Amino acid sequence: MELKDYYKILGVKRSASRSEIKHAYRMFAMRHHPDVSNDAGSDAKFKDAVEAYEVLTSSRRRAAYDELRTAADVFEATPSRNREFQDNATSQAEAFRREFLLPGKERIFSLFGGPPAYVPRSGWPAWAALPAAVAIFVLAALIGVLAAWAYASYAGAALLDAAGTDAAPQRMAPQIAAWITGLQVGIILLTLLAAGMFSSNRKEALALRAPAGGWGVVPVAVILIFVGTGLWTTFMVFWDPTMFTQDLRPFQQMLQGDAMWVFLAVICVGAPLSEELLFRGFLFSALAKTKLGLVGTALITTLLWTSLHMGYSVYGLVEVLGIGLFLSWILVRTGSLWVTILCHGIYNTVVAVGLLVLTLPAAG
Repeated sequence: MELKDYYKILGVKRSASRSEIKHAYRMFAMRHHPDVSNDAGSDAKFKDAVEAYEVLTSSRRRAAYDELRTAADVFEATPSRNREFQDNATSQAEAFRREFLLPGKERIFSLFGGPPAYVPRSGWPAWAALPAAVAIFVLAALIGVLAAWAYASYAGAALLDAAGTDAAPQRMAPQIAAWITGLQVGIILLTLLAAGMFSSNRKEALALRAPAGGWGVVPVAVILIFVGTGLWTTFMVFWDPTMFTQDLRPFQQMLQGDAMWVFLAVICVGAPLSEELLFRGFLFSALAKTKLGLVGTALITTLLWTSLHMGYSVYGLVEVLGIGLFLSWILVRTGSLWVTILCHGIYNTVVAVGLLVLTLPAAG
């Protein structure tokens, strides 16, 4: 989309104060309001002036517009810039339009049409990002081992001493919880650290920004994820109920043990934060700049994320793959990792609460 010059429309300098902008708007309205002007184009001019006034008198909208305007000026001054730069500028302008200019209902339905709002802003080269993601996971796993060892030492128990016994899920639960907690905290901290390297803006590289279309897209996305998983779950229950319960039973056993509250935090908060930051935040941003594009990057990062769940049944893996592709789509449409984190967290929370209050059928 073409980025309008709101300052030029109102005839003010970019350093103009809020009062100067208001005064300029009043003067413009006196000359170009459709009720007082016979100019054939007065309606369009006045509409642009209203839009300019609403953006420039809001500190939040003006700051976002000024950042976008600066990037547009750079592109106009150097038209020989590559196509990637032009595509990024176009995507940023579209994201601005969705977040600040569309009416509420149109913002929500922008999920389903128009250019993607996601713009990869990582300084990481793709060849380095994938090994870095592996290194982050390995180091975080070591942090998890240290956390489990620290708990075992504190509790006076041998590390994972119940392995191989019938009581393993319950007796090992606190140590498993310590390991997973250490793993997730390690992933979060190491990913945040890595995201700021290679001259990257950490927040922008991870797409930790407000969603294009506003926060109203979150409930829509949540509804969509539950509709999709609900249909798949219904199919699984009728097709092979034992396979369905097989995937959920280990989680229910953990939630019924002494470490229930830790596992709730791990499932509802730790998993969404750590997994989204690493896969659809850090890795997605670096790979999306390559010839893979958004579609190829969504497929690769989703496959890698799905590989974390290799203990699931085939049906469970298909569901995880579908959720991962959906979350990637949400990221691309909204341009915000916060939306995928919230969707992931709400989904996990509903499943965890369900496992707490419902009883799964006994294993056949």
